[in-house]
Amino acid sequence: MIRENKRKLIFLILLNEMFEEPGHLNYLKSEEDPVRAKRNPLTFLQKAAAVLSLSSYNPFRGLPVYILPENVADLPSDEVRRLYRFTWPEIVKVFVELRLPEVIYTKNRLVESGIRALMMVMRKFAFPIRLQCLAKAFGREYSQISRIISVTTDIIFKRWAPIMLFDVRRLSSETLQRYGSAFKDAGLPYENLWGFIDGTIRKICRPSKNQRIYYSGHKRCHCLRYQNVTTPDGLISSFYGPLPGSNNDLNILDDSGLSDIMRRHCPDFHLYGDAAYASRGPQFITAFIPPSNEIERTINTVMNSYRTEVEHSFAVVNNSFAYSDLRSSQKIYLTSVIKDYPVCILFCNIMNTFRPNQVSQRFKMAPPSIQEYLNP
Repeated sequence: MIRENKRKLIFLILLNEMFEEPGHLNYLKSEEDPVRAKRNPLTFLQKAAAVLSLSSYNPFRGLPVYILPENVADLPSDEVRRLYRFTWPEIVKVFVELRLPEVIYTKNRLVESGIRALMMVMRKFAFPIRLQCLAKAFGREYSQISRIISVTTDIIFKRWAPIMLFDVRRLSSETLQRYGSAFKDAGLPYENLWGFIDGTIRKICRPSKNQRIYYSGHKRCHCLRYQNVTTPDGLISSFYGPLPGSNNDLNILDDSGLSDIMRRHCPDFHLYGDAAYASRGPQFITAFIPPSNEIERTINTVMNSYRTEVEHSFAVVNNSFAYSDLRSSQKIYLTSVIKDYPVCILFCNIMNTFRPNQVSQRFKMAPPSIQEYLNP
């Protein structure tokens, strides 16, 4: 303990000498002139800590070091949003509300601050990017970046996946009633309708084994199948999956147990889906096939026009976090495919709490705040 304190003291003395002697800034490979760097101690300390994160010996190993890549706090908000899908103040709020640990530890004893680890995950999911590019942005080797992203994704998935199927705290009777009122005000003919249910697939690379299980004869590709429920506030309020691509929408509905959950918690409310869901009880409303009169034909036309909002919610996820839609990166036995897409859904919902998406605008219903969504 005494030796460690001496090392920290020596390091602080060296920092002070480097700050007093502008010439020593060359060790930090600074492109700025020494006078400007001396006037800006925050920039200097950020670069000094960045050197520590790259060095083999770090006297502060195990302590959270908040070094932001690419001076993200100084970049324009639009540029930060382009890179991470969130502005810098939003990233801080997301980090706090997700309740991530201050320090992330990997199995091979890598140490990273929680907020930097979160930014690595956001940057990777925002758009397909090579780990070598992330290594340049965050000042770490690409193998270390990969391990940190994997551990952070695992932490987020384990903490928030259990409530993504049906969050009883948030989806109360009052909330479902407000959803029904929003649908009614939009012109839908049904009472107590709280969402649209549908399934989707994510294409994956052809696996090295169990190829028949993951192959979908309908889509003619290897894929994973997911189920979601879109509500009028633009949120994907219920999400489940994945199952192998050979399953259909009814298989994943039965496996999720959503029907039983609705019978217990909201027996008077309904979901609208395609004709396949008609066999699963009165909780599900489907189109009239075939319509027997002009009224039923009109109802089918109205409901089909609004049901496309479910497809819009899928498109919002694909456009905002394009990594989930890159087939070549979805390798079922090599990468964490099962965890990546649910985390993208979570990020997309959080983004909707800051900036309402087109589904929320279509039904004129504001989404909840990030605090109300994650910690109701």
